[in-house]
Amino acid sequence: MNLKKYVYSLIAVCFLFATSAQAEMNIGVTLAGVNYDASGTETTKSSSEKNAKSDSGTAPLASLFIERVLDSGAVIGLDIVPYGQKIGDGSMTKDDDAETSGTNQVDVNFNKMFTVYAELPLGPVYIKGGYSQLTIETDETMSTGNAYDDQDTNAVLIGLGKKGTMGDNGIWKLEALYQKFDGATFSQSLDADSVKNTIDLDDVDTYQLRLSVGKSF
Repeated sequence: MNLKKYVYSLIAVCFLFATSAQAEMNIGVTLAGVNYDASGTETTKSSSEKNAKSDSGTAPLASLFIERVLDSGAVIGLDIVPYGQKIGDGSMTKDDDAETSGTNQVDVNFNKMFTVYAELPLGPVYIKGGYSQLTIETDETMSTGNAYDDQDTNAVLIGLGKKGTMGDNGIWKLEALYQKFDGATFSQSLDADSVKNTIDLDDVDTYQLRLSVGKSF
């Protein structure tokens, strides 16, 4: 995690604990089903040819959260995904170098993702909004033996949720969220040439159905 992410995380945690000492705190885990749509363009170094590709699919995602419930009923919180999660994959059989041949395969992973969020009550439900930072990692098997670098990016989310209580100070939340990620550009990190293959990730949108359970203190 880079310095910027540490700073944002520290600010978020300090903000949580700077609220009223009498405010309720919730800690728990979230399981999400993520439906994603992504599009990008690869530019080959040998011919500057552009190859566009789009992909969609589903993936699971788990995270930890800590949050404060203010006197108004609003919530501020921090959600952290403590591991790297594969989101999608792809392959290309077209040669990217005149001296090599074979199928290039790549896995795309979300890693080191954290989200600062707020929940505002609206009758029986709440509106949720947040800002995320993460690293998009690419794990490649390429005929050239090369690889693409990883890139940090941001995302914003918005959605609706409903929550309730259970058992001994237990809580549950059910949410439907939309999350939009900024684009990123990946280049071959092991290539000594001044001109490299690049991939421009133009657009990534996710739709999430999330179930959270936790404990109130």
